[in-house]
Amino acid sequence: MFECYVVVFLPLRYKGDSENLNLVVAKYDFDPGLQEHDLVRVENACIDPNTKEIKVQGLPKVSFDAHVSRRRKHVISGNSSESSIFRLFIDLDAEAGKRSEIVSALKNYASDVFEDFYLPWNVPPE
Repeated sequence: MFECYVVVFLPLRYKGDSENLNLVVAKYDFDPGLQEHDLVRVENACIDPNTKEIKVQGLPKVSFDAHVSRRRKHVISGNSSESSIFRLFIDLDAEAGKRSEIVSALKNYASDVFEDFYLPWNVPPE
């Protein structure tokens, strides 16, 4: 089986979670052919609230331009060759200003659900 996810990293997480939130902008059962450095226009993307136990209704939709930063390939073995999954992640990089705008919109919409997520190299000064 083949799955392809087009995702944007967001410096945001669900409160109490240890992992960042990725905005899944598309899911396909084929490779759309996006290559590193391609420019992509994302229209009406929304975080899928069903990816976590927390249910958030009516999250704002966002549109932006992004570049393909990398293609990650994962093989997930199953009990048989029919149940194995080849998963392709196409990572998009939105400009920092737009990424901040998306994060602010999500935090303003559901501040009781989301909090900032900082990687070790981008922790803000105290």
